[in-house]
Amino acid sequence: SAFVKACGEAGGACAPSRSTDVPLRDGNLVTGTSWYAFPIENIEQIGRALDATQTFPRSLDNLVGAELRLSGRPVDLGGFVARGAAWGADRADGAVAVCPVPGGFAVTGYTFSGEGGTADVLVCRFDGQGNPVWARALGGPGRDYGQAICPTQDGGCVVAGFTTSAGAGSEDAILVRYAGDGSLLWVRTFGGESPDMALGVCATRDGGFALCGYTMSEGMGESDLWAIRVDASGAKQWALTAGGARPDRAYAILERPNGEFAVLATTTTSGGNYDSQLWRIGAEGHVVGTTGMGWSLTDVLEDFVLAGDGTVFAVGYGDCQQ
Repeated sequence: SAFVKACGEAGGACAPSRSTDVPLRDGNLVTGTSWYAFPIENIEQIGRALDATQTFPRSLDNLVGAELRLSGRPVDLGGFVARGAAWGADRADGAVAVCPVPGGFAVTGYTFSGEGGTADVLVCRFDGQGNPVWARALGGPGRDYGQAICPTQDGGCVVAGFTTSAGAGSEDAILVRYAGDGSLLWVRTFGGESPDMALGVCATRDGGFALCGYTMSEGMGESDLWAIRVDASGAKQWALTAGGARPDRAYAILERPNGEFAVLATTTTSGGNYDSQLWRIGAEGHVVGTTGMGWSLTDVLEDFVLAGDGTVFAVGYGDCQQ
């Protein structure tokens, strides 16, 4: 109901629907679905409808880095929260992922306070008390978002997300590496002419990285699980596409002690419902096995950790009340 109201205030029109079809776009018209199906995909299609109104050459040269000045204020979050603070620059800023770094932590997300013109990738480093050490924006004339972050062996961090400012077409996965002092080391993009997005990233023991998400440029389905391994310089070593005829996407990836990768993903049933999956991928990029997990209408696991004995602990959301 809040979305319908906001859509109307923005000059759009929303039609109620109980369909569980994947959202489609025709020009600036985007289909709707019922409340539990495809909420993320709807937002993505709306973003692509906005992209269709813009034309500019896509290039890494479009990406402009900027140093952000953050101002903060304490926030009383109540309950058992010891201390809270809000940090931001001139315009809208949001963080969606966090990772530990030496002496503190780093976050990534989006900012409209950069010099790219629209949403830019946001990366901020904080000390152990939650005070900002540095903040950076990176973006161009399109939409640029950080979706996942992990620490690097040299004390910096690497960010995975998507860009429409550079790459081959529509959304492309973007991988950005920063040194511990906030200097930009390199930027890489991956993808084809259709939407491709990175949603998770991890460091590998050999100093490289692995990222995961989904691709519409390759595979057999409406979207397929996508995993890529790169070396320390961001050069691609292998890429894996897997999935069925319905939408599949990966949210998180970790390297296991035996060199394999665990990937947390979702698949979509013929009824339009989400089921979670855990994929095992070999060190050379082949599927070792997969396990499905689903209870009722919508079951999405979005992040996980591996315990010392190999046990997987995952978190997400779903209708599993029974």
